[in-house]
Amino acid sequence: MPSRVLELLRSMDLFTELDDHELGKITRLLKELKIAENEVIFNQGDPGDALYIVLQGRVRIATTDSFGRERVLAFYGPGEFFGDMAVLTGDPRSATAGASSDVRLLQLRKDDFDVLVATNIGVMRGMMRVMVERQAALNTRLTQEVGATQGDVRGQVTVVFSPRGGAGQTVLTTNLAAALAQLTPDRVVAVDLDLLFGHMPMLLDLVPRTALAAITPAAIRALDRDSLAYYLTKHAESSLRVLAGTLRPEESELVTGEHVRAILEQLRRQFVHIVVDAGSRFSEPCLAALEAADQVIVLSTPEAGAAHATQETQRVLRDLLAVPAERVRFVQNQPRPYGKLCANELAFQVGSDRVLEVPFGGEEVSKAGLTGFPLVMSRTGNPTTKAIMRLARDLAESSREPLALSR
Repeated sequence: MPSRVLELLRSMDLFTELDDHELGKITRLLKELKIAENEVIFNQGDPGDALYIVLQGRVRIATTDSFGRERVLAFYGPGEFFGDMAVLTGDPRSATAGASSDVRLLQLRKDDFDVLVATNIGVMRGMMRVMVERQAALNTRLTQEVGATQGDVRGQVTVVFSPRGGAGQTVLTTNLAAALAQLTPDRVVAVDLDLLFGHMPMLLDLVPRTALAAITPAAIRALDRDSLAYYLTKHAESSLRVLAGTLRPEESELVTGEHVRAILEQLRRQFVHIVVDAGSRFSEPCLAALEAADQVIVLSTPEAGAAHATQETQRVLRDLLAVPAERVRFVQNQPRPYGKLCANELAFQVGSDRVLEVPFGGEEVSKAGLTGFPLVMSRTGNPTTKAIMRLARDLAESSREPLALSR
């Protein structure tokens, strides 16, 4: 355990100022715990007697109000810590921590933590830095949620489009939505507009009870919050909601551009992020989504033919749909371990510096798709995960800008 724990501690912002000798001392203070899925680690109101570091798995932090309504605050994965505020202040726990999956934790008791902080100011500085970042993110989230409720702020619509099939579009869109749900729990919804063969629910191991095709645009506009919830399927492990476009391929003709405009307008009022898988053809529903988007992600792969198709997509967005260039991002995904075109070459061809490369993630990507547990949640160290998380953070940051809030 010590060598593995030492490597983990080195990677944490909390301990960036400590050398290996000091980190070695900390490893001897840590106790490893194994917690089963759905088991409670501590309850809201419990004494703050320890800080926890996630070694493996995911932890869910939530509060419950006087009416018994739960509010998800955050999810923490490997290399992240929680339970720090009560340890610092001595106050009771302000939230409940539970295991979203089987987890392994490192526990640092309050008495040991107090001694550690008293003898090493670097630990306190590291903790303060992380806590300030967390609070800033929480404040932004609360501002967005309150504004959305009052009609002052509208959720950001991000549309993912690929001009060619086989680019890994559904995998990337699903993981991007799950990543945003980690940054903004309970406030992210994904819309599957790949109407013929949408696989987003399958990748999350969800069975939708109904779909967008089952309701008229007029009825969509009349939905209240509770009625809209009936059409959304919740992925419990991430808090992500999913709206299926259709349940069967033959229903694809039932979904119109008016459906898309109506549902996106409704979802904007209730969610901070709306992520849309728009499919791979310029159908009427796809065009409606692109016109409504605050951010468009054009997905390509490292082949010359894909780059040409991406250029044509750029032309359609610019000349026919009048989508401003600052709202378009390009992602070069590598779903296979080969390809001739690097991201810089794609950037040159499309004349944009907004090109993100998503490297090949190996077998872990396809394996995650078989488990219903998104790659960004189950394999945090995977290179594909790291690139998608970087994109999610960029999108979360852009949602704070006036552009996404003043449409």
